[in-house]
Amino acid sequence: MQPKLNFLSKEDPIMFKVSRAEVLMTNFKVEHNLPIADADKCGPLFKSMSPDSEMRPKRSASSTTASCSSCHASPAPINKSATSTSGNPVEVPPRKKSRPQISHQVATRKTVGHRRANTTGSGQSRVTHTNHEEHLEGSTHGQMDPEAPAIHPIPPNNFVSISPDDSDDSATACPEATGTAPSEHANSMDLDLSATESDSTKPGQAQPVKSTHSGPSYPDIATAASGELEAKWKWSILKDTWTDCHMFNFPSRSIHGKMRKLSSSWLTDHPWLRYSISTDALFCAPCFVFGRKDAKEKTFISTPVKDWSNLAKYVKRHELAESNHHNVTAMAEHFLDIQSGKMEPITSSVSDSHRRLVEQNRHILRKIIEVIVLCGKQNIAIRGNTEERSNFLAILHSKAADDPILAQHLNVPENRRATYTSPDIQNELICLCAEQIQIEIVQACNDAVCFALIADESTDKSTKEQVSVCLRFVQRGSGSQQFRVREDFLGFVQASRTTGEVLAELLLTSLENHGIEVDKMRSQAYDGAANMSGKHRGVQARIRQRVPSALYVHCRAHCLNLAVMHSSKDPCIRSVMTTVQEVGFAFDYSAKRLNFFVDELAADQDAQEKLKKRTKLRTLCETRWTSRADALSTFKSAYSVVVHALEQLQEDGDDKAGQHLASIMKFDFIIGLVVAEHVMQSTVPLSYLLQAVDCDLLEATRESQTLIRQFQNERADPNVWEALFQSAKDIAAEFEIEPSMPRLAQRQRNRANPPANDPQQYWQRALYFPFLDHLCQELSDRLIVAEERFRAQYLIPSKLNLCTDGMVDLIFAGYSVDLPQGNQSFHNEVRRWKARWQLMDENDKPSTLGETVASTNPDLYKGVYTVLTILLTMPASSATAERSFSVMRRVKTYLRSTMRTERMTGLALMHVYRDVNIDIDQGNQEHRVLLQFRSLQFGTCPVGTPPVWIPSLEPLQFRDPSSWDNSS
Repeated sequence: MQPKLNFLSKEDPIMFKVSRAEVLMTNFKVEHNLPIADADKCGPLFKSMSPDSEMRPKRSASSTTASCSSCHASPAPINKSATSTSGNPVEVPPRKKSRPQISHQVATRKTVGHRRANTTGSGQSRVTHTNHEEHLEGSTHGQMDPEAPAIHPIPPNNFVSISPDDSDDSATACPEATGTAPSEHANSMDLDLSATESDSTKPGQAQPVKSTHSGPSYPDIATAASGELEAKWKWSILKDTWTDCHMFNFPSRSIHGKMRKLSSSWLTDHPWLRYSISTDALFCAPCFVFGRKDAKEKTFISTPVKDWSNLAKYVKRHELAESNHHNVTAMAEHFLDIQSGKMEPITSSVSDSHRRLVEQNRHILRKIIEVIVLCGKQNIAIRGNTEERSNFLAILHSKAADDPILAQHLNVPENRRATYTSPDIQNELICLCAEQIQIEIVQACNDAVCFALIADESTDKSTKEQVSVCLRFVQRGSGSQQFRVREDFLGFVQASRTTGEVLAELLLTSLENHGIEVDKMRSQAYDGAANMSGKHRGVQARIRQRVPSALYVHCRAHCLNLAVMHSSKDPCIRSVMTTVQEVGFAFDYSAKRLNFFVDELAADQDAQEKLKKRTKLRTLCETRWTSRADALSTFKSAYSVVVHALEQLQEDGDDKAGQHLASIMKFDFIIGLVVAEHVMQSTVPLSYLLQAVDCDLLEATRESQTLIRQFQNERADPNVWEALFQSAKDIAAEFEIEPSMPRLAQRQRNRANPPANDPQQYWQRALYFPFLDHLCQELSDRLIVAEERFRAQYLIPSKLNLCTDGMVDLIFAGYSVDLPQGNQSFHNEVRRWKARWQLMDENDKPSTLGETVASTNPDLYKGVYTVLTILLTMPASSATAERSFSVMRRVKTYLRSTMRTERMTGLALMHVYRDVNIDIDQGNQEHRVLLQFRSLQFGTCPVGTPPVWIPSLEPLQFRDPSSWDNSS
């Protein structure tokens, strides 16, 4: 007879939710000795039963049950008369009658190797197994008799749920982790329930059952952060395995009306599965770690599997051949191999490959930049009639002959590569190279005490007005270059109009765009054009509205040229100049006439020595300041060759040759040629001095005074005139030309008519004296100009004896803007300055402005150094701007007339500063061409990562601008 089920009190900590109809049905089967599996047949008898009620069975500390010695499964309960293994009867505690109570246990088993428990006639349960994994399945039922024995409770801290039938293979209850040893079940039926959980649970939820195993060794995969996973966590979840999962009692849940729980065999047979205790679900470790969270198939990844009834179907679908599971599994194995050191990381291989690609791209771009820099410095046209036949590509292919990387890059089809040889890329690289030069100039200018602006405008080959912007400042460094005056060409700016307002705004905007501190401007130098030098609306006046201390300086070289031009208006000198120009053009622009000239020159050894290997006559040029003296000297040295060549041409039928021959075979031409050549040659040294970069206004004024005094002395010295007249007589005697003078008249308006006794006296009074007097007056008016700032020259040690207190006050008034220490402090500093030089010998004292500034300590004599530096910064001429126009005409030629101003500026800067090393990728990290090109918005450099910085090797060194074009 099977025991009846008992209704226990609610105080029992283990909770069951059992239908009252199910309890009555089970007791009915017990009374009639029916198998429990046939309970469904009795269902119609209990349809009229009351609705379900919630029962809480009370478990006694003396409750007993049989124990499975092999797998610790709880056997079927025994009746009241059952005895324990020790032979003692089992005591059953009294039951309360206040409410029906029930004690019900269902033991489930694995399908493999299990047998159903047999119950003997005495009510004892007998269990047989085929192996240690067999589990007992059975139920014990009894009447609602208070004296019926209690069912042996399930060990605490495990999780089971009541289900009348549980036969699903994938969710078999595993009693292997009940936490009770087999001997304990076999020897004693008395269990201590003091540690039983008392929390209420909902239907289908797990109930606590005690276990000696806490869970898997790997972390709970469900608690992983949604962000980036750490490598240590990945390693643990992929590498660690749950070797003793068979000892864990997985919780049971009601799934589709049946109590089911996970079987440990799934974790053993499928190593990629990971169990989460917190969610009672399964994940795929490789897919969770390396799979895409937004993948279409989310099973085992973001959607864990909890349905144990369909687990086989999910696993089979997850392991299909077309599933991405195999790819991520390979990734996981690769990750484990890398972490364990069995193979190199893929990042290392990718990094090496990327590094090689970066080095290759940088090598290619470096070669391209080198060709552009070469063409710019040597003024080689980059583009050609077609891109394929350009000088740029020709040089690049020539370099590729010894460079396989560059050759491979250039030989790839155009539609599959970026060659970085297009005109747009060329313009970018040219501008970056120019910017590197400009940045150094701007930094040096801003570090100086002050600067001067030098500007001029001219028309280029495409008839566009270009304004040249140049700077002059004093650079004080260290080492061998402690002191240096610099005049640097900054670039060209295209002007829409040439009015003073437009040009002034254009110059100020250009300076600000380059980052120059405009308020440091203390001088500005232009030519004498009205739009530049106007006192009210000129450029200099408008800039002084912005910077009042920026005094205007008229270019002294232009002043000298204007003085020579105006003094040459004497009729005789003007006639000589015109004749020399016409004859020079006649031989210069005719190949036939030039051949006659060369033949005659080859036969005259003396003329060859005087011409210094020249084979042509020089022509006059009003804008080239030394061209007059050069043209007159060449014509005088080759006078005999010119006469013989014209005679040959006249005999050959050249009518123009006869006219030219008649104009030069006169004594008035010869004497005018000799006098003009002598005077012009005397102005050449001053012209070269004014064009020098280190020339200051004091030196220019002093040398101008020296030239005037030289002319005055020659005018008073009769020997000079006698020597000049004798030279003219010698040239005329070679061709049988007698010295003569024009006919004298009492009244003459068109030519000089001074009284004279002979030709020598006549030409002295009519030609020599007027020419010298006119030139001296022009030089005095244009070059000897008193400036308020010139008073600072009395701070030069050789002139300190003239520096009185009143002079110091005047100096302070002229430089008060730059002397914030006050008049009295400046007086004290000047006294200390005087005391310093009183201790030195006269021969050791500096006598020039440049030497004085170089020997002044700016920390000890700040006011004196500032005053002298400002005076030295004031330019003597705008020759640097004029030289830049010579560069412009060489760069922008007839065949290259379509280039824009930015490209022309870049090429001009590289050509002017061709001794400067352009930093491609080995110097200053901020101004490297490769880095700047990579950061441009228009073009993206193929370099994939920032390059490794290399410290700057040395500062940029600039050539003296006077060496740009010595013919200027």
